[in-house]
Amino acid sequence: SGATSLPALPATSLHARLASAASGSGKPPYGDVRDFMPEQASLERPPAAPLDRLVVFGGSGFVGSNILKRAAARGTPVTSVSRSGRPSQLTEEWADKIDWQRGDALDPDRPWARLLQGAKGVISTVGAFGSNKHMYRTCGEATMALIDAAADAQVPRFAFISVHDPQLPGGWHLQDFLLKGYFQGKRDAEAHLFERFPRGGIALRPWFIYGTRMMAGHKIHQEIIGWPMATAMSILPTQRLASLPIVGAMFIPPTPVRDVAAAACAAVYDDSVSPGIKSVWDIQRLAEQSRGTGV
Repeated sequence: SGATSLPALPATSLHARLASAASGSGKPPYGDVRDFMPEQASLERPPAAPLDRLVVFGGSGFVGSNILKRAAARGTPVTSVSRSGRPSQLTEEWADKIDWQRGDALDPDRPWARLLQGAKGVISTVGAFGSNKHMYRTCGEATMALIDAAADAQVPRFAFISVHDPQLPGGWHLQDFLLKGYFQGKRDAEAHLFERFPRGGIALRPWFIYGTRMMAGHKIHQEIIGWPMATAMSILPTQRLASLPIVGAMFIPPTPVRDVAAAACAAVYDDSVSPGIKSVWDIQRLAEQSRGTGV
């Protein structure tokens, strides 16, 4: 099955391509994005509006909670919006510093939109696996809705967790063969981001993210696999090898979740970080720089 049907949208170049892709007529004309360079919300109180306030969508998840932890260490206000609110397993002291809110990015009424007023930046980690329709909605449409709301609220910077695009021959992309809704949703969200945030939009493209995950109340230590892989690859010219068609995917280094969190925070807090796509290797550099500057 292909991408889910999309509502009628203004006839911009991106929206025209999305409608064409949704119609099922031929290969999705997504092109290269560089050409464009939860349940009913329950929000009890209006947000504070300091200039450095951060809003994270999907903060109850694996990557999102690590971003919240990193941002909380700065001592600046942080709001998390997710369908489930604060996870019961997050009992550490830093979690008490977060303003936990419930909200669904796909809620057409967008009651969470008022939380964006006066925010320094927004980070979206929204996404899920499932059917192609479900993946496109959560990885594409949900993020595009957040992008529109943040742009309308004049939030200066927006970052989201996208995914690496492995090199394939003949101009093909991974979404042509595998997890179409997931990869196509991420790519369309990137293109929309750069249309709405040409000066402050950052798409982080990690590949395999590892760290300690909570699943069914148990800790899963992915470092057992991820760290040895990353260490072994550190002595290889991975950026050059990853450009090889097909086999290059084997040389894309895994990224620790702490580095993704550090890079995401730097993307919104540090105005010197340029807009655009940030590769696996860019994420590593941003994380290293942020450790030196405390961003």
